[in-house]
Amino acid sequence: MPPARPGIVLRPRLAERLADGLARALTLISAPAGFGKTTLVAEWLHQNAERRTMNDERWDATGQHSAFSAQRFNVAWLSLDEDDNDPLSFWIYVAAAVRQAAPALGAAALALLQAPQPAPIKAAVAALLNDLAALSGDLVLVLDDYHLIHAQPVHDALAFLLANLPPRAHLVITTRADPPLPLSRLRVRGQMAEIRAADLLFTSEEAERFLNEAMALDLSPAELAALEAHTEGWIAALQLAALALGGRSPSSADRDRLIATLGSARRHIVDYLVDEVLGGQPDEVQQFLLRTSILDRLSAPLCDTLLKDEDRAAGGDYVAVGAPHPSSLTLDYLDRANLFLVPLDAERRWYRYHHLFAEGLSDRLMVAFPGLAPDLHRRAARWYEQQGMIDQAIGHALAAEDGPAAARLIEARGPLILAEGRVAALLSLLSRLPDPLVRARPALGLLYARALGRGGQPGAAETYLRFAEEAAGDAATPAGRALRGGIAATRAALGSLSGSPHRTIPFAREALDLLPDDDWDQRGAAALSLGVAHMMTGAIAEGVAAFEEALRLGRQSGNAHVAMTALAHLSETLMIQGRLRQIDQLCREALAPVSGEAGLTPAISPALCLVYVAHGIVKREWNDFPDARRDLEQALALARQGGYVTALANAYIELAVLSRSQGDLSAALRLLDEGALLLRQPDMAVLLHPLLALRARTLIELGDLDAAGRWARERDLGAAEEFDYLAEIEHAVFARLLLTQGRAAEAAALLGRMVASATVGGRIGRSIELLVLQALALREDAPTAALGALDRALELAAPEGYMRTFLDEGPALAALLGRRKDEGGRMKDYAVRLLAAFGKQEDVHPSSFIAHPLIEPLTDRELEVLHLLAGGASNQAIADALIISLGTVKAHISHILGKLDARNRTEAVLRAQDLGLLTKSSPR
Repeated sequence: MPPARPGIVLRPRLAERLADGLARALTLISAPAGFGKTTLVAEWLHQNAERRTMNDERWDATGQHSAFSAQRFNVAWLSLDEDDNDPLSFWIYVAAAVRQAAPALGAAALALLQAPQPAPIKAAVAALLNDLAALSGDLVLVLDDYHLIHAQPVHDALAFLLANLPPRAHLVITTRADPPLPLSRLRVRGQMAEIRAADLLFTSEEAERFLNEAMALDLSPAELAALEAHTEGWIAALQLAALALGGRSPSSADRDRLIATLGSARRHIVDYLVDEVLGGQPDEVQQFLLRTSILDRLSAPLCDTLLKDEDRAAGGDYVAVGAPHPSSLTLDYLDRANLFLVPLDAERRWYRYHHLFAEGLSDRLMVAFPGLAPDLHRRAARWYEQQGMIDQAIGHALAAEDGPAAARLIEARGPLILAEGRVAALLSLLSRLPDPLVRARPALGLLYARALGRGGQPGAAETYLRFAEEAAGDAATPAGRALRGGIAATRAALGSLSGSPHRTIPFAREALDLLPDDDWDQRGAAALSLGVAHMMTGAIAEGVAAFEEALRLGRQSGNAHVAMTALAHLSETLMIQGRLRQIDQLCREALAPVSGEAGLTPAISPALCLVYVAHGIVKREWNDFPDARRDLEQALALARQGGYVTALANAYIELAVLSRSQGDLSAALRLLDEGALLLRQPDMAVLLHPLLALRARTLIELGDLDAAGRWARERDLGAAEEFDYLAEIEHAVFARLLLTQGRAAEAAALLGRMVASATVGGRIGRSIELLVLQALALREDAPTAALGALDRALELAAPEGYMRTFLDEGPALAALLGRRKDEGGRMKDYAVRLLAAFGKQEDVHPSSFIAHPLIEPLTDRELEVLHLLAGGASNQAIADALIISLGTVKAHISHILGKLDARNRTEAVLRAQDLGLLTKSSPR
């Protein structure tokens, strides 16, 4: 927070409004530059802090509460700049500001955000909200200059904070323009106080106190009236005019000339008055102001760098230009002279100029020293690079239009930015480089291609890969092999994205052959692409092996994107195999660091959205709609934050499936249409075709068979044609269309071939759905065969607790389940539980389906025996532990083997682990 200044004019009418605003969630102070927004808030807070240290009665003898009576709250202040558009940086600074105000707060949020791979922003904001909710006192968080923030993920997270802000916390925003926050809703609910430009204009009395008392100008009433008329109460113009008048001779003629020259145009006033203020300063101060005007932030060592010229004859040493004092003394002088310098820390090591003053100085620099600004930016870039502040160095190198320096810095910093998931930030930097420069640097071209691929622009990525290839040089050198390995790995990733497994596999293998053994990052990405390609061909075992290798390499390199993506694809593979509980366990371990649960702590990044998608799918299948929606909405937020088109489309798809399960078909269709907009390009067909198939299924359920039929014709689907693994989802939807059209025999024939293919391929999860559809297709013409298909589906589904695959089929399947219940059989009990769920829908807790996923659950005593078996106890040891006979132990073991369908003790323990029976505590 800017420090208190002597001679500030107090404004009780505005202080009262700020004090009253503390009863609301937000105080918004919105006005153009130069209206005193920051000064108003800072001085009000300083005055309040002073009064807290004194007796209130001294300030308010009546004993009544007033705008100047002390209110007890802590203050967290954050002055924003353009660099804070990175969501990670923004929330790290917010958490740090809160912690500085109240050391007991913000630690959990900072720990999540400053981990080797940062946590999802929403998780960190939630941790911060938890701290704020536990406040014993009040806290005011000030976000100054919020108009500099234009990143939508920051706005979204701040809206989340505002929506959940506890009563003892209050947000103050100063901005030049209204931010894209839910202001209308806050206004209607009485949760927002507002101070606008008209409120901030100085009244006649305030202008007189400022000019004659604070600035000691002793202006006449006529002069005051003239100044007020020209400036219209605009504080920036009043202050500039006061500085100009104070820096010249006090003669009446001089004053009259300056006041008369002021026009009514705001920009003209600023330009004129900045010239006047500069003209009243010594030459060395003018040099300082002009040369440092290119800086967003000022420190004495940095300013020294800009105030020196290179003595080329002296081998590049620096000699001072003009200024007889070090920059620290000049900064101190400017601070004391109120020359629009704002301290950024308590130690006064860093400052910034008032934005309006900086703009005026920058204009003067261009006029006084044409062509000097790029050189100043180059010096600032070199200084920042020497301090290890690479992001700031890149910004100044780009401002200097120093392409080679910016390219070198981005090339070095870029892979880390990409690993952090900041795809949009990296693409923004790369887009500002001249294309010929990128083409001449193969490593930079490769980096650009990787970012474009991750950002959903595969066609543009291939262009930059060709640039990198052309500039790669000798392929026989280690550097050349590594570069070509990286190119192959990126092409493999693009191939897997576009659904071209036969193109992907050779590139992935080439990459693994060329890349150095210690390049875990790109080797992991290549293994990941190889796994995706194998899955596309239906080679599940090979896909699992590749994903496990990618997961190992991702964890070894600390690359959260590779590790989390591999884990998500493993989950997808397990879903195809029907292993819901194993997916649940993997996801819980990966999500534990951000959910507060105990467990493994792998690297966390926005790539975690893929894991949230997998977990949401399992939760939906288990009928746990609230948890499923929470996970999938978190996935959607993370995908938007990271710029992951693939993950974003998956989140839309699964949210649509969830909406369909909840009966909201219109919402499902809307979500699928939003997802389709992201994927309508040739290279995204691998995701687009399944999405359009799910859209056709929704149209069928809405009764729009004409539209669904058009989809089938466009995809050239037929009941008699051959199909491959990749088109399995489309053919399943086509079978549904045939059923709805009354073509049950054709549907049954198609489904019979599909069930056989899925069974041979080990795709148990897919088999369950296909068997359910087959049962529906056979129920009229072959009722016995229909029950047989249903029994096979139930047998496969029971150990994993499948629910929605059955419930989503509606009354027709309920009738079949009723027949199974009436006729008995091994699957009668499971059919009974599913029938009960039809009546209750989401009120049925999934634990009722997965707690004992056996035809006959184990008794408490059998569970005790099972736990001892798992611990390696002998029969006699079990008998001694449970105080039962050896014969009773043998009987219990026999029952356990039968219920678990196991041939021996080892197989029984493995089966129990698969069923999750050993994760529960022994009944004893």
